[in-house]
Amino acid sequence: MRKDNILVDTKSVVEVDTVLGASDGEVTFSPKESGTYTFTAKALRTAQEDVKLSNTKNITFKLPLTSPVVSASATDTGSIKVKWDQVKEAQEYNLKYKKDSDSQWTTAIESTKELAYTVNNLQIEGVYNIWTIYF
Repeated sequence: MRKDNILVDTKSVVEVDTVLGASDGEVTFSPKESGTYTFTAKALRTAQEDVKLSNTKNITFKLPLTSPVVSASATDTGSIKVKWDQVKEAQEYNLKYKKDSDSQWTTAIESTKELAYTVNNLQIEGVYNIWTIYF
């Protein structure tokens, strides 16, 4: 789909036509997700059947992951309920915590697809650091 000489990712076959002199025949492609994209240029003239195609170029793009927004709320029973926003294209999450005065992190959950987890058996009135890892 064409939008002011910008190629919009539809994760399917997309055609862009540019007018001579418009950005020197360049278009910008902004993928919305990871994947392999195929590009081919086509040259033609109006009212002329002869069409010339370029060689095909495959480009693999990996969307960078963003940071999740994490929130935590403590209970009066020594637990902390941790929630985080979904990160686009993250497949799993890992949650670690440590008491503020400790140097070592403890893994609360090694791998989950959920967006919340309750860490239990914590010291009441302790200060804890929470660390969410996604991959």
